[in-house]
Amino acid sequence: TKTCIIATIAPTVQCQEETISTLDYAHRAKNIRNRPELNQKISKVTMIKELAAEIEKLKLDLCATREKNGVYLSMERYEQGELERNQLRETVKAMKAEAEAEEVAHAAALEAMRVAHAA
Repeated sequence: TKTCIIATIAPTVQCQEETISTLDYAHRAKNIRNRPELNQKISKVTMIKELAAEIEKLKLDLCATREKNGVYLSMERYEQGELERNQLRETVKAMKAEAEAEEVAHAAALEAMRVAHAA
């Protein structure tokens, strides 16, 4: 499905602040992305396999903790966590770069609009 937003603005100087606010909101709303997902039914066999795998991971963590003083993770769990953290770092970097690019574009558009209204 598609979602539409209609931003109504006034061409008068008296409504400039409201127009800029409306355009700012419309720009932010335009970038919202919905990703619908189907709820998946999980069979009992699949759920049991997943739970058994989780129990095995927890047993490995427990053994690692018992062998040393402090909190320790099994090597597999540690590497998996490191991989997830690295992926999240890359995602954050990409999102920051995208946000900065959009901010620059938005600032340029606002400045162009202000110049047009001043003329």
